[in-house]
Amino acid sequence: MTSGPVSTIQAARLDERLTIIYKPVIDTFMNTYANSTATITIKGNNFDAAGQNTMIYINETPATVVQVSDTVLVVTVPSPASGEKVGQISITTDAGKTTAAQELVLGNKPNANLSRSITVYPNPTLGRIKIDFSQAAVNVEEVEVLNSLGQKIVSCRVAKPASREELDLSEHGVGLYAIRLKTGRGIVTKKIIVR
Repeated sequence: MTSGPVSTIQAARLDERLTIIYKPVIDTFMNTYANSTATITIKGNNFDAAGQNTMIYINETPATVVQVSDTVLVVTVPSPASGEKVGQISITTDAGKTTAAQELVLGNKPNANLSRSITVYPNPTLGRIKIDFSQAAVNVEEVEVLNSLGQKIVSCRVAKPASREELDLSEHGVGLYAIRLKTGRGIVTKKIIVR
């Protein structure tokens, strides 16, 4: 048993409510192609509806918030640094930072003729695909494959001069994939189904 003076602590009453804030979540964004000063719409959850503590960055460059709610952000794309062709979107609030799985393509959307001049076949496929860009009046520099979550699962540089590329996606499982071709005139994206 302990002896000595006894102190009494009076309980304080807390009348303020506890507010729990959650880390922002990016579900999708519209306009996968954007020039600087263009606006893009980002959809998700846990954005700061007051907009006071929400910061949006594209490749670590702050973007201007045009409109904000808890589930939608509209921002103006900042000017890219020299040579940047894609932008990683990230959102920071008091609860933390999150980064989009999909990248924003900085620049003009390639024209429809360029997209039509590149073919990916067979579609659907069991895994092996051929990409034919022999009819495109531009060099394809790089081929990337993204899964349905927007994660890059394959990336390869194209040897010059080349007019075709072959890939085997069978080890990545069934699903919908995006084939992204980086060219001197922009990025062309094709969809393919692996069964």
